[in-house]
Amino acid sequence: MDRCKRSLTDYYHVIIKGNNSEYIYKDDEDKKYFIKLLFLIAYQEKSNISAWCVMDNHVHILIKIDFDKFTRFFKRLNLKYSKYYHKKYEVNGYIYKRLKTITIDSEEQLICNMRYIHQNPVKANMVEEERDYNWSSYNSYLAKDIHPYLKYVKNIVGSDNEVFIDFHKIYWFMFILSSFKEPRTGAIQTVI
Repeated sequence: MDRCKRSLTDYYHVIIKGNNSEYIYKDDEDKKYFIKLLFLIAYQEKSNISAWCVMDNHVHILIKIDFDKFTRFFKRLNLKYSKYYHKKYEVNGYIYKRLKTITIDSEEQLICNMRYIHQNPVKANMVEEERDYNWSSYNSYLAKDIHPYLKYVKNIVGSDNEVFIDFHKIYWFMFILSSFKEPRTGAIQTVI
C-alpha cells in the first residue's frame, strides 16, 4: 500500500494499476462488479466517491475519506476484487501493483483531478468524447438527479452542464497546445 500524507480536504486521487500492466478489468462484467464493490465499501466506510474511471488495466478513484480509514478501505476493495478475479479467471498471484495516491489539498486540485480522471479514455484513444465512455463518472455529473457528493464538485466548476462540458474541452485543447511547447514529464504532473 502506497504511503500518502494526510489531505487538508480529505480528498485523494487513487490510481490502482494491474500488475505488469495486465488487464484486470477484462470485460463489462468485471467493470460493473468493481464499481458495485467500490460503492458498497464506500457506503460501509462512510466515504464519498466523487469521480472514477475504470480502464482495462487500471482504475482512477477520487475519494473523500477519513485518513484513518484509507488503508482499510483499499485493502478491502483490492482483496474482494482479487478474490472475484482469481475465481472467475482461475488464476493465482498478485493482480495489482502498489497504489499511487495524490493528496488533494485545494478545490482547484480537486476539479483538475476530476477532469483528468474523466479524460483518461479520450487520451487513451478509446473514445472521442468523455460522454462516450460507459465506465467513468462523467455522465453521472450530467444526470438530472445528480448525487450530492458529485454536485459539490460540479458546483466548483459551475452547476450548468455546458460549463462542465466546456471545462473538460478547454483543458484538453490547452493540453494539446502545451504538448507542442515542452515535453511532458508525466500525466499526473500536468494535472496539478
